[in-house]
Amino acid sequence: MQQATTKFHTITLNDLKEKVLHSHHTPVLINVLSEESFQKSNGLRLPGSYWIPNAEVDRKVPLMFSKNKEMVVYCSSFDCTASEKAAEKLQDMGYTNVHVYKGGVKEWKEAGLPMETNQEMSGCCGGTSSCGCD
Repeated sequence: MQQATTKFHTITLNDLKEKVLHSHHTPVLINVLSEESFQKSNGLRLPGSYWIPNAEVDRKVPLMFSKNKEMVVYCSSFDCTASEKAAEKLQDMGYTNVHVYKGGVKEWKEAGLPMETNQEMSGCCGGTSSCGCD
């Protein structure tokens, strides 16, 4: 059985760190973990990121972001495939600037970089009530 060709771009820890911590053009960061996985991690996420579970990406992202907006999707670690699935879904929906950060929360945290937690969030979609977070 032949595997499908990867359609999405990846971004490394160093490149993402530069964009998030040292750039004026920070991409939209989206944690796509399921609700269960997100709660198990105590809502740990990269700074300034939104939490939109992969199962809800196709419904919520169009309400929040234009199709040419630079986005980085991530999940827990290299072992998690939710970010790749979300990137493929977004590209199929016409989003043109989507990257996958495969190292996820685990690699970012192990590098000693700043994190945010669920307690610091103002809503499941980063405070945006229009995304259907009840």
